[in-house]
Amino acid sequence: MEDYWIRGVTILDVMQREEKSCDLLIRNGMIDKIVQEPLPGCEAAEINGRGLCLTHGWLDAHAHLYQGENTIGVDGNLMLKDGVTMAVDAGTAGPWNFEDFRSNTMQKAEICERAYLNLAPMG
Repeated sequence: MEDYWIRGVTILDVMQREEKSCDLLIRNGMIDKIVQEPLPGCEAAEINGRGLCLTHGWLDAHAHLYQGENTIGVDGNLMLKDGVTMAVDAGTAGPWNFEDFRSNTMQKAEICERAYLNLAPMG
């Protein structure tokens, strides 16, 4: 996997309540360094990040993720492209089908999925 710099991206730091322009070094698909000044001797392909924002992963606190029979669920993994890294199912499954939801959807998801249990037998 190629290493690369994303130059001039705006980081939204919610903990410090600030925005700052930085360069990110990506190595093996992970953020390796965040710097405000270019590092000498660190060769990598460059991507112009001006106009782009980097934030923490987002939480969707009310989703319908179970795609079982007679449900209206969506694939939670599709949310990754929009920055959602965790989603909470708002009761799509009930006591009769929750185990299917847990084992076939939640445990196989790329995002972190949690769920409320609906009291209705089928959710």
